[in-house]
Amino acid sequence: MISKIKLFLIKPKIAKVIYRIETHSASMGISSAELSSKYARELKKNPAIAREISAISRKLYSNYPKDEVYKKFLDGDIVILIREALKNQIPLHTLFKEFSEHKEKAEKIIRGVKSKMIFPFLVFIAIVFALNTTMGNFVHISESVQQIKFSAINTFFMKNFLIFNLSYGIAFFAYINFFPKFVPLLRTIFIKINGMMALSTIKVMDSMSFSARDILKTIIAQFSIKNQAKIAKNEDGLLTLLNDEKFIDPIQLAEIKISLERGELINGVNTVLKEKIEEVDNLENQVSSAMATISILLLVPPISIMVSVFINLMLSSGSMAQ
Repeated sequence: MISKIKLFLIKPKIAKVIYRIETHSASMGISSAELSSKYARELKKNPAIAREISAISRKLYSNYPKDEVYKKFLDGDIVILIREALKNQIPLHTLFKEFSEHKEKAEKIIRGVKSKMIFPFLVFIAIVFALNTTMGNFVHISESVQQIKFSAINTFFMKNFLIFNLSYGIAFFAYINFFPKFVPLLRTIFIKINGMMALSTIKVMDSMSFSARDILKTIIAQFSIKNQAKIAKNEDGLLTLLNDEKFIDPIQLAEIKISLERGELINGVNTVLKEKIEEVDNLENQVSSAMATISILLLVPPISIMVSVFINLMLSSGSMAQ
């Protein structure tokens, strides 16, 4: 378990090293195995990273398939592209040079989403423990003053306040960290990121002379898209998929279609990709706004319980006074 946590923490840094290995090894005139060995040597002050890079180097020297070597550290979308490139004997530096910049940009946004959740979670923990002390006083009142009656639901939450809210908070935090793309408030952000990555995939695969059919198949696997059996396996089908998944808007779809009519699909893709990159670059404010709302939602249960119990106490005290 501890080793998995350590790997999770260093995985983004190892991914960056892999991007650099595959981008620069060809221009340096050395193999990926040799360059990874050099990185392992230079990173010895970071033993955890150096150890993983060294293991990568040994596997590459032993001619393990790169998609198998890298899949432990890279996301599934880029592993799929690596597999397709190897299958067609295409040098990987072409793929990494074009794709890795956009991938790192997307990963930076995703890391930002996760890191912005840490402080609100710590505040939540502090508030829950503070309120639990007050809740303990309410429990003492309910047990020592017979005339004050709490409802069954309030009695339950008073006695289980800490475990209920900690369980809720941990589940909430885990959901945001491991499944952020399924959070409604973050869905628009991930659609924009996915749009950029889908167009980047098209650009990269086109530059490597893949057919529209192969590109379509890769994007379907890349984003785990279902219900696509009726989509034509050509350029039109590719555009239909992009539109159906909201990776591009109607104006961007029109831009690419017009380019396709002139036999210049990639020109339209490049134009829209630039727009998508700008959209992703401007996501910071949207991420901050979404995380502020999510932070408020995190605090709703403990505060609601406290307010409900307090109102119950005031009403019961009022009845007793009469």
